[in-house]
Amino acid sequence: MDELTLFLAIIVAGFAFLLSIVSLLSYYRLRSYKLLFVNVAFLVFFIKGILTIFSFLIQDELGLIIDFMILIFLYLAIIKK
Repeated sequence: MDELTLFLAIIVAGFAFLLSIVSLLSYYRLRSYKLLFVNVAFLVFFIKGILTIFSFLIQDELGLIIDFMILIFLYLAIIKK
């Protein structure tokens, strides 16, 4: 992995972690299950970023499965009443 890819992976993982914290705090304040689904989606995205940084994950089947999980949690957050 070159330096630019590593830098971008660190930025994305950090941003996903910050968004996860914000959504978790919002969940505790509002008690909306939509925010809980969003929190889980950002946590999965953060874990994917960490795995990418340490070169445990390349964009293969596992990476696509993780992307699909993120999309499912975001979808559940949108449709949840």
